[in-house]
Amino acid sequence: MEAVYAENLTPEHSIIELSAAEAKHCRVRRMKDSDTVIVLNGKGLASLGVLRIDDKNDTISVQCKQFKEKYGESSYDTTIMMGWLDNKERLEFAIEKCTELGIKRFILTRTQFSSQKKPDALRLQEKNIATIKQCKRALLPQIIIKNNVKEALSLLHDVHIFIADAKGTPLSSPTDNTCFCIGPEGGFSTEELELLQKNNGGATFVSLGTTRLRAETAAIAASVLLQIR
Repeated sequence: MEAVYAENLTPEHSIIELSAAEAKHCRVRRMKDSDTVIVLNGKGLASLGVLRIDDKNDTISVQCKQFKEKYGESSYDTTIMMGWLDNKERLEFAIEKCTELGIKRFILTRTQFSSQKKPDALRLQEKNIATIKQCKRALLPQIIIKNNVKEALSLLHDVHIFIADAKGTPLSSPTDNTCFCIGPEGGFSTEELELLQKNNGGATFVSLGTTRLRAETAAIAASVLLQIR
């Protein structure tokens, strides 16, 4: 069963017209009239529906049959905070895979040793729409970009913070509201680590294994730890 994206979907819709981009996606995928699909709005709502293709008016709609809140979502509120990476493809890969694994929020921050080139938030979000359709998640994760660690931390309230560190201890039982911090290629600076440790009553250094991981691999490994409990 294919999934399509319609951000304005609400439980009041009996039928919803797809955007031009989504209609093109349906045609590329060779979807047919009366095919059963899942409509995702990126805000946690999904609807099982039937595709209605109007070739005369060049539109595609979905006749909504059944709605479900938090479709495909875990009960855990999980965040990944990462430093900006020099290689945008590696950053995109990390966000894609972490989204597949259920992460609900990404905070991307400039750090002392990170790339100074700001990530393209619109491109990342567009690619993530394709990801939630692929893995059938009704929630489109937030992607928030900040200029430094202090600004990033201002978004985290009553959150248990973990810092990926080779010398840390294995993760035992994370709480529901968690944020895993992944440094850039050069790691976090001493000052940034001090800020992280002072926030929300302190952070926990957590080991992700015995080998040294690239930033995107660490983000994926952390996502697995946070979701599979």
